[in-house]
Amino acid sequence: MIFIAPAKPWMNGTIEEFNKNFDRLFWRREKFSSLTDIRKKFKVFCDSQNRFNAWKLEKKDLQCLPQKRILKRGFKLDLNNIPLLPGKIHFIRMVDGNGNISVLNESFHVGVEYIGEYTWATIDIGLQLLTILYNDEEMIVHEIIRYNYKID
Repeated sequence: MIFIAPAKPWMNGTIEEFNKNFDRLFWRREKFSSLTDIRKKFKVFCDSQNRFNAWKLEKKDLQCLPQKRILKRGFKLDLNNIPLLPGKIHFIRMVDGNGNISVLNESFHVGVEYIGEYTWATIDIGLQLLTILYNDEEMIVHEIIRYNYKID
C-alpha cells in the first residue's frame, strides 16, 4: 500500500479515483458482519474496479455494478482483535523546514539537508521497522535512516 504526500492528489489521480470509489461504493454502502466478511467483499469490490478500469482502457460498453449495502445497525469492530499481517506500507513525504517528515501523525527526523525534498518512508510490519529512502539527482536510491517502529 502506498500513500502519496498529504494534500497532493495530483500525484496519483488513479489512486484518488479509487479512494473516492472505495468510500462511496464500498465502505459507505456495504454491510459487514466480521473482518472475514470485509475481506471477502473487498475482493469482490476490487475485482469490479479492475474490470471497470480495464473497460475504460478497452472502451467497451459499461456493465452494471452490483447493488451496494451499508453497515448493519449496531455493527461494531473489535479494535483489540484485528490481526497484523506481515507486509509493507509506503508513504511519500516532503521533508519540512525542521528536517522532519510526518508518518501516521508521528514526526521522524530525516535531516536538514533534505528540507523541501520528497522521501519514501516504508513501514515493514513484520520487522517492525520504518526505513526512510531518498532518490538523488541521478535517481540513485539512498537509505537515509531506520527507526524501530513497534506496532501494538
